[in-house]
Amino acid sequence: MSDKTAIQTIPMSLSAAQLDVIIQVVCDAVQSEHTQRAYTRALREFVAWYQQQGEPGLSKYTVQRYLAARRSQGMGVGAYNQSRSAIMRLVREAVDNQAMDEQTAQGIERIESLKRTGVRLGN
Repeated sequence: MSDKTAIQTIPMSLSAAQLDVIIQVVCDAVQSEHTQRAYTRALREFVAWYQQQGEPGLSKYTVQRYLAARRSQGMGVGAYNQSRSAIMRLVREAVDNQAMDEQTAQGIERIESLKRTGVRLGN
């Protein structure tokens, strides 16, 4: 199965093998093993939620709903931003592999990260 074919299956039900290919395509685009591990977790959680919602289509609204649901469940700012980054990388890879149009991707990419607030300790 080609990478492009795997990415195009996002709106459909995914087998474990297809999900692994999609996540691998995204993780191949980052260097850090820590980032790869975090992106794998974040994308598995996103796809599971996406499938539970009836696979409504990958759009800005869908991603915003997912991130809002995660925040309401107590997700911290750092985890939110990391999940958002993993999804943005997924979207960019989908565009690069002609599995998503640029306009839809740009809408999703306009979702802003959350600002960290608090007191910085140390230098």
